[in-house]
Amino acid sequence: MTRGEWSEVETADWSEISALTALGDRMYAVCDGGLYAIAADGSYALVGADTWSARFLVPSGNRLIAFESSGAMYKIDPRSGAYGELGDGDWQGASGAASVTGAPYVVHQGAMYRVSPADGSDVLLDGGWADLAFLVSLGAADALLAILDSGATYFVAADGTWRELATTWPAAR
Repeated sequence: MTRGEWSEVETADWSEISALTALGDRMYAVCDGGLYAIAADGSYALVGADTWSARFLVPSGNRLIAFESSGAMYKIDPRSGAYGELGDGDWQGASGAASVTGAPYVVHQGAMYRVSPADGSDVLLDGGWADLAFLVSLGAADALLAILDSGATYFVAADGTWRELATTWPAAR
């Protein structure tokens, strides 16, 4: 397959996905309460037997971090499904999450936080993000891209510094 080509893979009903991320050579999705590992050929397998209601799922090292709709945050082993609660923060109502250099970043109540994947402690970062539409990791750049409802677009470095980009994405939602 060359760039720009596509082919349909194994058919499944993914209409109820609440969170999705990539880690290693797999995608991971929370769908209908289950956590699924999805291979490039479209095959998939349920990971663990627990029920999830994640709003956001982000990679962190060789683990997944789930931000649940209840506000709890969990670190998950993507091979076994084993998990543990991470920190004691309440992330209910978070509007976006992504990861940079293995650390989760989450926007909650208009503020952005960098979260320690070791213990769940967080650091408040600069900026106002009340109207966040999307927060995406820029992987190789070790940075995030934040797009607001207005279309204003920001480059956010791993240290939390940011700059507005000339490009805007109005009606991004």
